[in-house]
Amino acid sequence: MINAERSPDPPKSLAKLRSWNEGDVLEKLYADFLGKCYLTEEVLTLGNISVDHFRPKGDPSFTHLTYEWNNLYPTSRNANERRPKKWPDGGLLDPASPDEDIEERLHQWLDDDCQPKFAATDSDDLQAVNTAFQLDHIHNARHPKAADLRDAIRAYYIKVLEKLHELRDALDSNPQPLADITRLKTELCDMLSRRAPFTALIRSKLMERWPYSEYFD
Repeated sequence: MINAERSPDPPKSLAKLRSWNEGDVLEKLYADFLGKCYLTEEVLTLGNISVDHFRPKGDPSFTHLTYEWNNLYPTSRNANERRPKKWPDGGLLDPASPDEDIEERLHQWLDDDCQPKFAATDSDDLQAVNTAFQLDHIHNARHPKAADLRDAIRAYYIKVLEKLHELRDALDSNPQPLADITRLKTELCDMLSRRAPFTALIRSKLMERWPYSEYFD
């Protein structure tokens, strides 16, 4: 999960109080959240976005937020289905809030077996504790779709490693193939960008091996 910047102006269709997933809503969510599921960082298309109510619309305390722009988030359908629908005591971190830095308050990493892990940076930070618990449930539940998600994360990490090995081989060559090095660096930057899949987990794993932050946007 990464920080996002939400457009301040709500999509016009929300003013009708009839639907929360009209085309203008989907397009703005897609743009604001870099084309990714806000929970898993899976890359989405406009055709497969599921709109999640951050504060659950089924909770009587939040029914007034059903068409509230700041309460709508883009997810994959699978993540939306697996997300716990009960609002926890203490709340959750809001990735689109300018006052809540998820990337600072949440530790996200891949363990030695490439399993996604989540923990609050500060164990007294209840919002972060709750958010880590939710993400762990979505990623690590004993559910076929959760297993598919873990497989996708592992496969993408392997692709990144393969690209790194290509770049290292090019840098170690004598003479150095400068055109190849430039191409490989550009490709690696794209694979590690904030628009790429699983940014927080992949970057964290790479930083265990070597300081690759020069390739981060």
